[in-house]
Amino acid sequence: MLGGYNLKIDLYSDWVEYLKIQLIHLGYDNCLVKNGDDYCFRYFNALLRLVDPVPRKVLIPTEFSCQEENIMALGIIKDKIERGLDITPYLSKNIRKPDYHDELLNDWGIHHLHLGHEREDSGFIERTRNLLFVRFDERHAYFLNVMPHGYWAKKELVEIIHKNWPYLIKRFKINNVQIEEDMSEEDVKKMRKAGANTLFITEDGTIYFPIGGGYATSGINMNVVRTCNYIKKRIELIQKDVLDNFDNIAREKILSKGVSLNKTVILNLKIEDNKMYVVEKDRKFAINYGDYLG
Repeated sequence: MLGGYNLKIDLYSDWVEYLKIQLIHLGYDNCLVKNGDDYCFRYFNALLRLVDPVPRKVLIPTEFSCQEENIMALGIIKDKIERGLDITPYLSKNIRKPDYHDELLNDWGIHHLHLGHEREDSGFIERTRNLLFVRFDERHAYFLNVMPHGYWAKKELVEIIHKNWPYLIKRFKINNVQIEEDMSEEDVKKMRKAGANTLFITEDGTIYFPIGGGYATSGINMNVVRTCNYIKKRIELIQKDVLDNFDNIAREKILSKGVSLNKTVILNLKIEDNKMYVVEKDRKFAINYGDYLG
């Protein structure tokens, strides 16, 4: 009981319910998990693997090559990316599994797209032996090369990024460190399976941390883990602020506007337009706590 008010508040549970709804909107309507945190991991893991359908400029390196039988499909994909159309049907069918961890994406931040033409009954484009390997940011799609399925540890992929767009991965560069021996592609595969992060050494000796963010031993991308931990901590701090300061909040932001309050005040978390609000059940007031994601 605070200042005569009985507060009913559980912002963490509200957040978990929000995540469940977001997963349903993405098409994952059967996500039974062990605890609330897993909903966050699954949601942001799904977002990481999906490609946001916004217009992007396609950049192609000088090393790029494409087999003749894949040229038409490549052109279609390029057009869709430039127009900001959905390319989900070209992704791996594992995109349907929100708890699937893409080792190539988590380690090196690289997507792979199939180069088929016909849409299967599954809704996906027919699977192909050759794949387009590509790295995305908010405004660009960096076509790396067309290579056979299974080239998940092909070191040429990172070399292409390093040689053509080093600014993309500059933040992962390690300075003033020397490593005598680089890992083979087979070593990389084994380390990924073991849940261990590896450094990447380019042909000119530049050393990088995992340029896809790396992953926890569970296989979850570390960017996803950091995002979920950050949001969870913020929600805990917001709830603490409400509980510690509700008398002042009520006096300065609510009662001063002529809004009356019941003795029992039910408060919920609302996330809208990338803002977090603490909202009274009957919508008598909402307190803005800033951006949901920075």
